[in-house]
Amino acid sequence: MPRHTEPGANYALCAALSETLPVFGVRSENTRQAVGSPNLRPDILIVADGRSPVAVKAEFMPARAAESEARERLGLEVGGAAGRRIDSAVALRCPDDVGDAPDFADAIRRAALSYAVLYADGSRFPQSGWLEGGVGELSDLEHLHLPDNALTGDIPPALGNLSNLRSLALDANLLTGGIPPALGDLSDLESLHLSNNALTGDIPPALGDLRYLESLRLSDNALTGGIPSALGNPRWLNYLRLSENALSGCVPASLSGVADSDLGQLGLPFCAAPAPEPEPSAGGANWASGDNWLSDRPLNEWHGVETDARGRVTALRLPRNNLSGEPPAALGELPNLRVLELQGNSLSGAIPPELGGAAYLRYLNLADNNLSGAIPDALGGLARLNHLDLSRNGLSGEIPPALGELSRIKNLDLSHNSLSGGLPDALGGLTSLTDLHLGGNALTGCVPRALSALPYSDLPSLALRTCGD
Repeated sequence: MPRHTEPGANYALCAALSETLPVFGVRSENTRQAVGSPNLRPDILIVADGRSPVAVKAEFMPARAAESEARERLGLEVGGAAGRRIDSAVALRCPDDVGDAPDFADAIRRAALSYAVLYADGSRFPQSGWLEGGVGELSDLEHLHLPDNALTGDIPPALGNLSNLRSLALDANLLTGGIPPALGDLSDLESLHLSNNALTGDIPPALGDLRYLESLRLSDNALTGGIPSALGNPRWLNYLRLSENALSGCVPASLSGVADSDLGQLGLPFCAAPAPEPEPSAGGANWASGDNWLSDRPLNEWHGVETDARGRVTALRLPRNNLSGEPPAALGELPNLRVLELQGNSLSGAIPPELGGAAYLRYLNLADNNLSGAIPDALGGLARLNHLDLSRNGLSGEIPPALGELSRIKNLDLSHNSLSGGLPDALGGLTSLTDLHLGGNALTGCVPRALSALPYSDLPSLALRTCGD
């Protein structure tokens, strides 16, 4: 049987990549020429709307030209490709014996490939040597896992261009230099593991832009400086490792709610928690009681403020205290707040959706105020909430189905507002709910059957039929 040629390998590899990258366009050989450089057309081109095209240059081993030829294609413009300019390229080496395989396409899919990623800024990943993997690893633009691979050099900032990346694991290597702030551009990233290397410099605050980040491991490096408060921004962060570095300063209060962390091993105190301050718009001068507010007294001596042993605000109880103005959005920045009681005041305006950031809130009472507008969907993210009272305000619009995500809610009072529309079916899934009050609104439709058995409710006063009857 004649030996398969390199163009044949490109077509087979293109087909394999197309199977694993269904949302991308994968083209082989002469389909798209480089503008002004027809002799430098890519072997394979991966394109997608809104992204720069990625060129792939493949060769059979023991040839050694793939890297230099891939680099030649960086910066070229490709006719008709989304994004046009090639900002990254893959140099790929295919085992020589694949060229003699009877089932060429299957052999390509199973082959142990060697590859490196080159970037237009001159960087290379890995900095030296080659990555090993099959087509699945090469095409996986959501996960890059290379732990314990003896990788050396700096982490290339160009990794921040992998916009679909959901997890990046480079731990237990020999990487040096700083953590590139460009990693903060990986907007879909859920886990970032860089521990057990020799990384230096500060932790970049840009990592706080990773809004979906759940797991962050930076331990066992040589990082210095303070811990940026922005690390507390990702609301889903539940695993954090920072020990065995040379960090200084204090631990931002915004990180105190991380469920699984090694913060206690750092030997650093927690920073003073931000506290809500009465502003002129909140009627601070007219409060019924404002003892010690804005003084240098400890926070737990301020009227209505409760703290834990570390001085972090856990409760704010200011009912019937003649408060006015809009509820401050900064209340959602108190990561350890468990109780917020502001009922019986003269607060006005909308309920700030930022309250949904107070992830540990268990009791929220804003009843008997002058609040208006819709109930924010963000309140449905308060997973620990068991009591919500928004009654006797001027709230309008529909009851948001997002409240059906309050899996621990026991008491829900939305009565005596101007709410309209139907009762969301999602409320019927609140298995912990015992008390529900919705009267005094303009609700229509039917009552989800699961709610009709609640021990304490005013549902009969709504004069609505049960769904399904």
